[in-house]
Amino acid sequence: MATIKGVGVDNLGDTGFKIERNGFVIYVDPTEAMQGSKKADVILLTAEDRYCPKNKILDILKEDTLLLAAPSVLDDDFCEMAAADFINQKGIEIKGIPGIDKNSELVVGYMITMNGVKMYHPGDTRSLPKVVDLKSEGVDAALLPDMSEKHAANLVREFIPKAVFPLNGSSRKLKGALKDLSGIEFL
Repeated sequence: MATIKGVGVDNLGDTGFKIERNGFVIYVDPTEAMQGSKKADVILLTAEDRYCPKNKILDILKEDTLLLAAPSVLDDDFCEMAAADFINQKGIEIKGIPGIDKNSELVVGYMITMNGVKMYHPGDTRSLPKVVDLKSEGVDAALLPDMSEKHAANLVREFIPKAVFPLNGSSRKLKGALKDLSGIEFL
């Protein structure tokens, strides 16, 4: 588990991450059975192809787990989290951030603020629309799903976070693509 300012971040594979601080656990796109994993306070889904049926995540659900999803994922269990929606759960802030996918369709990513650390997970976002200015938000960490180095580098250039958690394991290639930017830590 890597940490940034006391917040732990674990890669789960594909687009998934586990974010944790002081026992509060958020899962983003848990796509596999999660036996033996810590129980979730919040589960976020970013896109329909990232959908994890409830029966696969039963082991991490608590009675009060908050289930949020992009509009394309909705079912009876998950509440809609659209762009610009905002949730405050036990001092943890979650905001829907609009994005544009490879088909030029609108998608939703998430800005998660925990312990003052702003973490952005783009979901299927390939670029940010002109109305979004993540650079002024001061993003601490980009939680990048499995995407090409080119797309990841282009997205990171739009808001230049302090740290990058590349999920596809290609941090060396992504570092090379971003060598002209200084001060980004790859975790």
